[in-house]
Amino acid sequence: MECISSPRFGLLINGSRSKWINATCGLLEGCPLSPYLFILCSEFLSLLIKSNPHPGIGIKINNKAPKISHLLFADDTLLFGTASTKTAGELAGILRRYCELSGEAVNSLKSNILFGPKVPASAKRAILHMLSQRPTNSLSYLGITLRPGKIKIAEFNYVL
Repeated sequence: MECISSPRFGLLINGSRSKWINATCGLLEGCPLSPYLFILCSEFLSLLIKSNPHPGIGIKINNKAPKISHLLFADDTLLFGTASTKTAGELAGILRRYCELSGEAVNSLKSNILFGPKVPASAKRAILHMLSQRPTNSLSYLGITLRPGKIKIAEFNYVL
């Protein structure tokens, strides 16, 4: 946190160090340290999720597969879980703790919840209210559209 909250710099000019220069803000987009700090923060979020034993966190894509609780890439995070208020509460608690400890914040303008087709409307309303999020019918992750149901082969034609 020292690097982020109160950085200061010194310059070497003709072999002599200058006085300390105190930065007025933390890291900005484009700073060479940003990707490394994001990786460290992402690892911390992964550990918080993995250390939570709540059975509703994570999904299985088939009976023999391990549970997938989250996916992280660049600044995108996908969290998976059963559509229940208990699971939503656990995920909200994990995110709250992560934000408190890391100084990061969830951008609610860029966040959505994608429900499966069999989730009752009452459960959707309760979860959306609890997490203060908006529902969506589909979302894009790494260029692939995700939505409930099977993805058609034709949707991958652009890759070819």
